[in-house]
Amino acid sequence: MIPDPDHSAEEERFILLGFSSSLKLLVVCHCFRAGEKIICIISARKATRTETQIYER
Repeated sequence: MIPDPDHSAEEERFILLGFSSSLKLLVVCHCFRAGEKIICIISARKATRTETQIYER
């Protein structure tokens, strides 16, 4: 879990890399709400080739 302070001044955002159920590497941006009891997914997308290479290192 990587902090993402550049994309929000109002809430603490994080970036995760992980695999989908079909084994695609995904980049997910999320934040916590309601005292960290709710996870709000802001975006999820397939990792770029560069992100995949970084992940594989």
